[in-house]
Formats: sequence, C-alpha cells, structure tokens
Amino acid sequence: MPPKTKMTLRRLAWLMTSLFLVGFTYVMLRTDRPFIGQHQLSLAGGPGWGSEGHAFLQLNSTERPGITTDLLQNATVKATDEPEPIKNLRPPVEPPVPFDRVNRLRGYVGVPNATKQLSLRCGVCALVSSSGQLLKYEAGNEIDKADCVIRMSDAPVLGFEKHVGSKTALRVSCFQSVYLVPANGNLYGKAGKSALLGWGPAKDMDTKTGKAHLKLKLVSEMNRDLDVYELTQERMDYSGDVFKKETGKSLKASGTWLSTGWFSMLVAMEMCDVIRVYGLSSEDYCRTHPNDTTKYHYYVSMAKHLGTNTKECEYYNWNERTRNGAHRFYTEKSIFARWAPHRNITFHYPSWSP
Repeated sequence: MPPKTKMTLRRLAWLMTSLFLVGFTYVMLRTDRPFIGQHQLSLAGGPGWGSEGHAFLQLNSTERPGITTDLLQNATVKATDEPEPIKNLRPPVEPPVPFDRVNRLRGYVGVPNATKQLSLRCGVCALVSSSGQLLKYEAGNEIDKADCVIRMSDAPVLGFEKHVGSKTALRVSCFQSVYLVPANGNLYGKAGKSALLGWGPAKDMDTKTGKAHLKLKLVSEMNRDLDVYELTQERMDYSGDVFKKETGKSLKASGTWLSTGWFSMLVAMEMCDVIRVYGLSSEDYCRTHPNDTTKYHYYVSMAKHLGTNTKECEYYNWNERTRNGAHRFYTEKSIFARWAPHRNITFHYPSWSP
C-alpha cells in the first residue's frame, strides 16, 4: 500500500476516534444519572423515600441489595423544599387486618400486672393531636362531648381547656415522653380516672431492665386513678407490619420511626366505633400553605430537640429529608386518609376530607 494511502487511513481512524470520544463525553455531561459498573444510580426519590432525594440503586426498577454504604454516601443527593409521602401505596381497599379479630385489644398489657388488659370500648372518640393548629379554634366543648378522649405524649390540658377540652380517657405516650413527665406530675394526677398507654423499643420496655417500663411502673404506683399499660413486642412488630403492608417498605428500609400519632390511630380503630380527629392537617397542607407559621406543639414541650418556636411544617419537612430514624408524617397522614372512609374517621380543626 502506498505511503500516502496509509497516512490517510491513520488520519481517518484518528478523526473517527476523536469524534466518538467527544460525543460520549457530551452524553455523560448531559445526563443526571451516572453509571456505576452495570448498575444505574438514581438520585430521584424512590418508593419509600419520598422526593427528598435519597439515593438507591436500581436495575429494571427493583432495588439492589448488597450495595456498600460508602457508595451511597458518596452520591450527591439534593433535597427538595416540598417533600412528598411515600409513593405507590396500595389501593384504598380496607383498613389493616386486626392484630386479633376476636380479642381486639390483645397486646396492650398492664403495668406492672401483665395479665391485665386494656378494655376500653367507646362509641365516639375524640383523637386530639398535639399540634399548634388547635390554638386557632375553641373546640374544647366539642371535644369533651365525645365518649372517650384520646391524647398524646406530654400534651397538657390545664390552661388549654377551651382549645383541647378537659377530659382524658386514654393517653398514648412514647417512651421519651414517659421520661420527661414526673411520675407524680399534673399530667397524670389531675386527669381523673384514665389510662396511660406507653410504647417504645424493646430495650426501653424490657420488664426487668427497661428504663421506660420501670418509669411506667413508678407512674402506676404514684397515681391510683391511672391504669397503666404498654405495648407488647408482638404488638410493636404488628404496627411495623401494618406500615410495610401499606407502603411496600419496612421501617428499616424506609428509615422510618413511627410516630405517637400512628400508635394512637391504631388503638383508636380498635376501641372506637367513630373517630373524630382534632388538629391534624392534611398531607398537602404544608405544600398549599408555604408561609404557615403554626407551631409543632400547642404547648412548650420539655423535649430538648423541640425549641419553643419550632414550626410544624418545617419540622415535617425536616423529617422527610432525614434519611434514617425520622418520622414520615406525610406518609402517615396519607394512610390515615385512605382508612378514613372504612372506619368512620373524620378530620376537624382544620377540617378536611380525604
């Protein structure tokens, strides 16, 4: 082959290679989904994580196990300002299958007498949240008309009667709030004849060494009008299973820590014929009220991580953007809304319909 022909072929090959590299580089710079090995790393929010942008590996839209933590931590993830609840919830067919179809309240056991069982049965229940939304209304008299009033954690009644009522049949409290309230505090002592239901992780609720269990036992000893109960581990596991069936994600996979509102709604559905929820805004409230300044609690909480001016929507959004160990408030609200038509649940102050 003549020298000039060889030179022409070399130049042509070099030109084709250069064009290919330029084109490939352009494509890589333009795409927002880098490729790692044979797996595609998606930075969009996937089922179980909302739109806050938690990274997950996918191949044909299925999650890939066995990926190192370092790989996920090195991914650049951008959080959005308007988190959304977990996607792809199952169709709203029916509320969860009961923990026990015959003995609906099994798994709520007495403290210190574990053979005793919660036995409250009510026609109409008022399920009162701890939200600052309640301060916008004077719903106290309406709340007190319910057969049973269910309250949450360390939310007080004294001083807020015109907004939240004065009756208490059952208070559902997380282990952290159990630590906060003195065993002989007004929260229990002036509630009259009522019940306290505590929940928490196994190590805190252990009947021999659990600090929350021992505190519940002390509360029981110091308040004769108060019947104290706690969730068994089997009942706790059931609560997590309900979340997984509704979302397709386990608590661990979705980085979720169930809220007291979740446990309160479950026990309300088991002991009440009609449930009127007070102070719980809809899942899209914060999106449609971007400048809302409602406080997370209607009272000053003793919890150190909640400042006196903590805004509800800001706290909701912060939890949605937090990868692990956070509440998924928007997801829980969307699930409550889907259960509502099947279990006579309505939402008031603010009032909204699913």
